Amino acid sequence: MKTTIHLEETKKNIILKNHKFLYKEYLDKIEYLKISKIGHEDIHKNSALESNTLKNVSETDLILFGDVDEIPNSLRINEIKELNSEIITFHNKMFLYRLNGLVKNQYGLNFDWYGTVCFKPNLLTNFSLTQIRDKLRGNGLILTDSGWHFTSIGTNQQILDKFLNWGHWSEIKPSIEYINECINNGKHFHPNYQNLKIDYQKHLNFLPLYVQNHLHEFNHLIKKEYF
Repeated sequence: MKTTIHLEETKKNIILKNHKFLYKEYLDKIEYLKISKIGHEDIHKNSALESNTLKNVSETDLILFGDVDEIPNSLRINEIKELNSEIITFHNKMFLYRLNGLVKNQYGLNFDWYGTVCFKPNLLTNFSLTQIRDKLRGNGLILTDSGWHFTSIGTNQQILDKFLNWGHWSEIKPSIEYINECINNGKHFHPNYQNLKIDYQKHLNFLPLYVQNHLHEFNHLIKKEYF
């Protein structure tokens, strides 16, 4: 599902429509719903849309639900088929600004992100997709080191554009100068997370295999200067 309007009422680009050539071998598997803006408070309308997207699932299917910037490690997918748990939560490393911008806490440890959840369709009898992610995430099994959370990745201008169309933009009052300062100094953009630091990694063997094998396509998203 994708809305056509940002939270700040500006028009969104329809990425899939304009880049179908990138997904041509998967188009028959993608059910893409383009909808107008829906507020977070409109639970019933959101739940109905979620149900429509899952009308063709069978009881033996596994559903993975997460944000678009949460990338599960495909090499771990087969593992979850053998795990006996009602819900599985994917544990990811978190990256900010650049693909090698590993987020760490004040103690120098990786900042853990628990995002995508995996479950069978029977859970939808009592919960919506959003409720499963928000209320049940972390219950059941945790699949450690099972993906990447690439958040706010892009050029400095693209990151600024995202923040300007973000529901919480007024909390950070973004400008290109502020974005430049945060990226160059390994600083988290949000005032509530100043204990987090961005540690740009020199060795890139932690990246998804596709990225490692196509680094020439992603050079502009890798920071070359290291602290």
